[in-house]
Amino acid sequence: MKYEQTTQTRHNQMLNLFLNGYTDMVAHMDAYCQKGLKEAAPLAFTKWYYTAIAADTLLSPANIVGQDLNSQDEGKEYLYTLRLSPEGQELKKSDFTLLTYSVAEHPFVEDLRRITDFCIPDCKMDENLFFWEEDRPILINKLAHESEFYLEYLTRLAWRLGLFVYMPAIHTKKVQRAPYCDAFFDQTNEEILKMAAEAACELASERFSISMDLDHGIATPSFFKECLTSPIETDQIFIQFYKQVDIDIEEIWKTQPADLTEDDKAIISSFLFTGIMIDKWFIFPMSAFFGMIRPISFTPIQYFNLVNNLSALLIMEHNIGAELFTPPSYYSLTPLGKALWGDNGIEDEKYKMPEKLPYEEILEALERETEINRFEQVFYMGPEKDILTIQVSMKEDPDFWKTIEIATTTPLDEFCRDLAAAFAVDEVTDYLLSVPDENQFPVDYTPQGSKRSVNKTTEKTLEDLYLDKGTVFSLTFEKTNQILLEVTDIFPGDPFILYPRIKMQSSKVTEIEKVDEIF
Repeated sequence: MKYEQTTQTRHNQMLNLFLNGYTDMVAHMDAYCQKGLKEAAPLAFTKWYYTAIAADTLLSPANIVGQDLNSQDEGKEYLYTLRLSPEGQELKKSDFTLLTYSVAEHPFVEDLRRITDFCIPDCKMDENLFFWEEDRPILINKLAHESEFYLEYLTRLAWRLGLFVYMPAIHTKKVQRAPYCDAFFDQTNEEILKMAAEAACELASERFSISMDLDHGIATPSFFKECLTSPIETDQIFIQFYKQVDIDIEEIWKTQPADLTEDDKAIISSFLFTGIMIDKWFIFPMSAFFGMIRPISFTPIQYFNLVNNLSALLIMEHNIGAELFTPPSYYSLTPLGKALWGDNGIEDEKYKMPEKLPYEEILEALERETEINRFEQVFYMGPEKDILTIQVSMKEDPDFWKTIEIATTTPLDEFCRDLAAAFAVDEVTDYLLSVPDENQFPVDYTPQGSKRSVNKTTEKTLEDLYLDKGTVFSLTFEKTNQILLEVTDIFPGDPFILYPRIKMQSSKVTEIEKVDEIF
């Protein structure tokens, strides 16, 4: 049975703030990104649902809906999910489903039952023991959350709980519903949820250990269980995690940038990855899938950045999880979480929603805030700028190429450094940019401090060069490391597009850059 699209009519206006903001930006993205952006929308919506609409307030949709439906008195957590419109229809025609998480009824338990029943009498799985690709859309359409990640998470947990068994098969991996399923689902929902939560903490520990190559005893299941039952500010999770590897990140946070050691910088660079891991394998599942905790991020979603960043990742065929999974500021136990794990009564008062705040007044304030943010975003976009389309390739390997779009106002030194990063040239301190002048005579530019040319890239922009459609120039980092560039177009920029950006790249680049989804 598929989940029905049901909403409280009074909430539609608020929920459509996301749908309107997201789809308005998606409309300006490249055609070949549209499908991926539509598929990413349910996860992006959930991220928005737990984010304050007005900066530095508690006014997230999750908090507003919870208060409006008086969930505290019922031991229930309410979550809206985005159900995508059928293929071929506009994203804006998607609907919302209101899910209720309680001990009596719980979507995650029902979905565990659905995926195990799907394996009666048997089903095929791939080499990673996930459902066969052609079966996934059928299953996803029946689940509470319409996303590949939710199905993956359910599958991983079902294996961990012993709900699948292998079947002898030649050439393919076949799986059946385990006989243990009968006893498992005969338990009460409370017993099932507690077992599933324990398994989820084990899964989070496993993903951390594998992806970060951790020693035994670090980021253990008990570490995540403690984080689940005793909510804290997310910074404290970072602090406690790094303490387990004898790193005092509070001291690093206090250190001035100029005083950071190379080791300090390496640790700081790991924060992003650690944050993705914490959110993807712990906070996001425990909130969106289990309904046991309710996170909040105090910085509102900026659709301009969100959609542009997702598009960039889709173009390069990178993992969009880097954009969608970001740790919140804080999280607390939901009414369901308190019913399961007890109310320790230590929740910080500053994170509690003010009582007796009428929903209508909240909505009116949020609409004003959204309109202000929209105008600020338009102002941020600024006037249209001339954009260069440049075909960039490695001289020694023409199959290694990217097509970039970049504003003519871009500083030259920034342009050269960005190209070095895009082509994985490390530790660039010197380079030679050779560009023909109006007489087609090559003029060389080097960074400040270099003795290779008197012309410096400092305080110059691409606009200062004689670049026209068809201009060919080069950037050399080493004698054997030269990049060839050709201007293929000059056009007025789209204020809805974030420049610079990669417009296209060769399959060879994509294959080299492709990283397994270790997080």
